[in-house]
Formats: sequence, structure tokens, C-alpha cells
Amino acid sequence: MEAEALRLLIRRKLDDGHLPHNSILRFWAGPGDGEQCDACDLRITKEQFGMEGIASTHTDEKPIQFHVTCVDVWDAERLRMITPPRDSTFAADMARRPSLR
Repeated sequence: MEAEALRLLIRRKLDDGHLPHNSILRFWAGPGDGEQCDACDLRITKEQFGMEGIASTHTDEKPIQFHVTCVDVWDAERLRMITPPRDSTFAADMARRPSLR
């Protein structure tokens, strides 16, 4: 899958709740066994390396599978969604704000 198409697909899945926004603290890795990648929806074959973790929310836990590339893109995109860009108005306002210490 093309890099930009993968990034947009992962963003859409983050937006609609199909992928978690919170970090996954522990991953297991190994050769694929035909599992479906939760990010790109393609199979993780025996020739590919897969990553599996437990995605937790306030009410549920579920296993989640990724290709190695997909987990990297997912992590970058979820962080981008929760961290304002450095040059954003929000970041500039926060930098100018007096310390509360």
C-alpha cells in the first residue's frame, strides 16, 4: 500500500474509533500467520513480521494486529492527533502564557 494512502486510512480509522488513540504498552512480535492487520486490512503473511498488542479503553480490551510499518504509522498519526504542532496558535499561546508555578 502506498505510504500516503496508508497514512490517510489510519487517520480515518483513528477518527472513527477503529484504531485506539492511547498507546499500547507491550507488543509481541513474530512472523505472521495470516492475521488481518487492523491498520491496513491486509493479511500479515508468514514472510512478514507482525506486531500484536492489547488495545485498552476505559471499558474494554482487545487484541490488535499490525504490520511493522503499519504500527509505526499508527503511532505517529495518533501522536499527531493528540499533540498540537509547534507552530500552531495553541502552542504559541501556551508558550506566551505565564507559568502557574
